Amino acid sequence: MKQGEALKKRIAKTFIFAVIAAAPFLWTSILTVNGTGGWSTAGIELLIFPILLVFIIWLLLSIIRMIQFLARKGQAENEGRSSPITLGIVIGGVLGILVGGELRMYGFELAAERAAPLIEAIESYAHDNSKPPATLDALVPNYLTELPAKLPPLEIVTDSQQLSEYGDNP
Repeated sequence: MKQGEALKKRIAKTFIFAVIAAAPFLWTSILTVNGTGGWSTAGIELLIFPILLVFIIWLLLSIIRMIQFLARKGQAENEGRSSPITLGIVIGGVLGILVGGELRMYGFELAAERAAPLIEAIESYAHDNSKPPATLDALVPNYLTELPAKLPPLEIVTDSQQLSEYGDNP
């Protein structure tokens, strides 16, 4: 029965560290789905770098500990301490990146759906006035009752130099 309890503790420890490793990736992506998250990839990169750095350091320390353990075969209890933590961080980090990326892309799809009335209003304004509005606020109240919520920061760009900076991205 003692081995069963030890296995349960190792699984629980692995699960806890998997959740801790996945949480930052999932949280930022859930905020994007909700329409309140960071829209630039720079924010995600700033989050991923320190987590990967900590993971690499932890992995290197675990490898060193494993080498030390193999050199001193008599200390079996030390081996069991870091492996569930390392495994949890690896599993949680990989799942967090994969699932978080999918959630983030879903958030962008939702933003595109939320922006559809805004795009229609800009096109209608441009058709009626032979040019796009100078600001998005110019669309209210004649073309929209209010600007759509839960969208990334938007601006209308018509200057040719600014357009080239966006790579002709409409």
